[in-house]
Amino acid sequence: MPDDSEDSITTPNQRDRSANLNQWRGDLLIFKENVLPKAGVAT
Repeated sequence: MPDDSEDSITTPNQRDRSANLNQWRGDLLIFKENVLPKAGVAT
């Protein structure tokens, strides 16, 4: 029984995409708070 039909409300791919976006946002926040100040860039 295939569970990856595109017409389902939330496909596993969409959940992965959302999780990846949240992970990316978290990494970007860490980058802004830690890397940029050390490089002398005002945030």
